[in-house]
Amino acid sequence: MDKINSIIYINIRLVSLWVILCAHPLQIYSQDQKILAQSEYYIAEEAYNEGDYDKALVHLGKSEEYAGINHLVQHLRVKAYYNDAQYVNSKDAIDVFFKITPEKYNNTDQYKEVVVLVSEVNSLIEDANGLYKKAISSKNLISYQDYLEKYPNANAEYSSYMVEIVHKDEEQYNKILNTKEEPKKIKLLKSYLSNIPRGIFYKEANTMLDKLLTLSSFYDKWKVFQSGGLQWMAYLHLSDEHISKGHSLGVSYTKYSLSEAKKVCANGWRLPTNHDFAVLVKRTNLHLGKRQEKKQVVSELKNKNWNGFGIEFWTSDQVEIKGKIFGGYAVIYDCCGIYNLLQKATSKIGVRCVRDVN
Repeated sequence: MDKINSIIYINIRLVSLWVILCAHPLQIYSQDQKILAQSEYYIAEEAYNEGDYDKALVHLGKSEEYAGINHLVQHLRVKAYYNDAQYVNSKDAIDVFFKITPEKYNNTDQYKEVVVLVSEVNSLIEDANGLYKKAISSKNLISYQDYLEKYPNANAEYSSYMVEIVHKDEEQYNKILNTKEEPKKIKLLKSYLSNIPRGIFYKEANTMLDKLLTLSSFYDKWKVFQSGGLQWMAYLHLSDEHISKGHSLGVSYTKYSLSEAKKVCANGWRLPTNHDFAVLVKRTNLHLGKRQEKKQVVSELKNKNWNGFGIEFWTSDQVEIKGKIFGGYAVIYDCCGIYNLLQKATSKIGVRCVRDVN
């Protein structure tokens, strides 16, 4: 019997020893996990202080993997989400913080700091939802930009939606670029700037509209018409100085020397060449000083508001004869013919400008 008791005692001691030996590595392992968790937390804290909130959140997750969640980790997570403008995630993190924080920590600075953030986060989420709904209903980039300026970390649904809006923006602008008729292009630009007031191409569209409106005003002023590949001023040029003195377009015109004439046309416009004039009157065989048939041409030009029959106007061609410069000029008489002649470059006559149509 004593022998049996001795054997049982020895076995109990062996089992106890085995338990102690097995537990010791576990304790070491557990201690290592805590050290690793603390290390990850300190890295997260440093990243947070440097404003790298994404990095902070990554290392907080690693800290939690090593030693589980605690109120210190969750407190820093709340702040990281908040400062990264991820307010919905911040609110979720706040809920978790209150669930896991023991009562004895209710008077700590961390607890008080999270309490303050509750109302701020709720207010920001409410504001963000309002801007989000406005952007969805308005369907334009101005609301999108208002939202992202305040809440740069837009949710995936919103970002996906805005891809469609950006695509729509590009489609509208490309449609404008492909429109050749200027009145229609002006209408499309106005619509674009109204519907997408801060669109991707806002600056380009605004510049284009300003330029076209200036041209449109120019067209109205000079009664511009198109013939072939050129746009012509139906009225002879009248200087701003003469206009300011009360001279009327279509009644008066300013006379210029050839060198002056080459400088007065608006940007993008120029003096016509002798060839341009020949094409206008549908004559490719104009000869200097020779009268041409005129009935059909005069009738067509009258229909196009041509003003100034019988008034000479410069072309850009010039020749030198015996050391003197002569410039080409054209004149259409509604009574007796069409001429393409030469005039001394110092003479002063009228100007009509033309513009090449792309």
